[in-house]
Amino acid sequence: MWQDFKRSGRFQVLDVDIWNGSAIQVQGYIDVTGSTFPVLRNAGFLSQPGFYGISYENFVVIDEDGRVRYVSTTDGGRGGWQDAAVRAAVLEALTLAIEPATWSGVKGLYR
Repeated sequence: MWQDFKRSGRFQVLDVDIWNGSAIQVQGYIDVTGSTFPVLRNAGFLSQPGFYGISYENFVVIDEDGRVRYVSTTDGGRGGWQDAAVRAAVLEALTLAIEPATWSGVKGLYR
């Protein structure tokens, strides 16, 4: 998915350490998973109510204004990757952030 949206210049993928692990623990996670994205360390506060409420295995789409557009969840509070839902939320957020005049100009190119 990163490959599909990175050219927009407005799309970023991040890993978030909500366990507030040490640098060595986070590096171990990166080594095991092969993560190539920046990892935000000590971000446990993001799992608290009033922030984004994320937990283990959640995927969140946050727009440029910091508004949550999508959070994956299941009955147990953990989310799984749902490609179509995440892509739809990203596309909506990218589209909403375009100025109406600019968006009209882009749409006009495809008529």
